[in-house]
Amino acid sequence: MPLTVDENSLKHGVLSLVVTLAEVIQEALDRQALRRINGGDLGPEEAERLADALLELDEAMEQIKEDHGIVHLGRRPASRTGRGGRRRRGQADQPAALGGGGTAMTDTTALYVYALVPDRPGAADGVTGLDGRPLRLVAVAGTGVAALVHDGEPEPFQGGDEQVHRWVEEQSHAVTTVWERSGSALPMTFNVLVADEPPPGNGPGPGRGAEQRLTDWITSRASSLTNRLEELSGRCELRVEITLERSVTPTDTPAQETATSATETRSPGMLRLLGKQRARNAAGELADTLHARVRHRLLSVAEDLRDRAPTQRTSDETHVLSAALLVRHEDVDAVGTVLSQTRAEQPASRVRFLGPWPPYSFADTEHRFQSDEVAGDPPGRAPR
Repeated sequence: MPLTVDENSLKHGVLSLVVTLAEVIQEALDRQALRRINGGDLGPEEAERLADALLELDEAMEQIKEDHGIVHLGRRPASRTGRGGRRRRGQADQPAALGGGGTAMTDTTALYVYALVPDRPGAADGVTGLDGRPLRLVAVAGTGVAALVHDGEPEPFQGGDEQVHRWVEEQSHAVTTVWERSGSALPMTFNVLVADEPPPGNGPGPGRGAEQRLTDWITSRASSLTNRLEELSGRCELRVEITLERSVTPTDTPAQETATSATETRSPGMLRLLGKQRARNAAGELADTLHARVRHRLLSVAEDLRDRAPTQRTSDETHVLSAALLVRHEDVDAVGTVLSQTRAEQPASRVRFLGPWPPYSFADTEHRFQSDEVAGDPPGRAPR
């Protein structure tokens, strides 16, 4: 099959990548220049020359982007808040863990586990998982708990980034569908496999099958699992990320106004560098204040809040908050109201509001399978 390439699109994509890398380097040069100037490593004339050279680089970058129609790569529009601004299920922002791809035929079988859910007959009907595999519920008698699984081979899914990304989306979509039907869920991470038990050393007959091993594991923890599923019933996870755009953060405090008047005789390049420094300092102070205020407001409408590493941040942003929230379904709009209020009160803020999805961040480690407890290896294989 012949490959058709749009040369203009290809050139524009490559140029955009080059400009992105150049902007990252430019930001690092600006920071290093400020360190040397503030540290007294450069004399006044040297500092002015360095600052002017960086200004020329900045102007050249802006001209290149204007000539080739490249948008400002350091900025993105602020996400909308409220119900209309959230992403829906099956999107890659959902906090499912990544892992690896393809399967191979073996003499043993395994169960790929997606989640633990309340035992609701029919909740998995018509639901498919990775590569379209049909899913089913393994109900554990006497516990009220069921495992959402597909039948396969005891080999982890491995592949390239795009393929793994697709599998993670498929797993997220499947878990979300059954979670919506059953009312609660303890999602598993990617590539949780329960294999048949290897035959005993010198004993007669085979070991336990994959389904029996899974059932035994759930039974041994039935009380803890049931309690956690009840605690998470009627609740969802939301992801909130807030940053400040330094270029529009107010910098007109009395101390900063004094510093500005003292530098009015500096060169344009030095004024640019010092302006960036003032914006960064002002944004940092504002971020500390905003973090405490927003965290307090969110905890007034959410049942739990867990800090998470930022997933997106550009060079012109200052981090304020990145968190997973455990929220009752009926309180989701209240979170949107808090974020809308934050955006209105602080125009420099950028808000990302994602969800709702199953409570991945609140399915504690003790409620997830451990490979050394249950997902044993087939005969003849080294531990994974």
